[in-house]
Amino acid sequence: MIYKKRGIDYANNVQKDDIVSLPLSAVGLDEEKDNTPGHYTFQHSNGWCIIAEVVEDYFSWCEDFIAIHTKHGTVFGNYNSALYSDNNESLIEFIKEYPPVSFDPAEI
Repeated sequence: MIYKKRGIDYANNVQKDDIVSLPLSAVGLDEEKDNTPGHYTFQHSNGWCIIAEVVEDYFSWCEDFIAIHTKHGTVFGNYNSALYSDNNESLIEFIKEYPPVSFDPAEI
């Protein structure tokens, strides 16, 4: 099992208090709309199936998620803290396809 930590292995360029998230588009949601909190599943044409929890507090973002790809394997975790994966290659591929987004919760 591969473990990657926020601020060390990815999302090095964000402030400590920023929230780092999987993009809402990764679960088929529009970033510009109000999105209902809950669990979402989205099958992408590139082979990734992503299941994520969307939370809302004046702003919507993806919290915990699991992503499964028949070729690349499984990635799970929360961009805001840490990610886990079957292997390093699947983690690199996933982050390349779905790079984290960040925002300052004080600006909400």
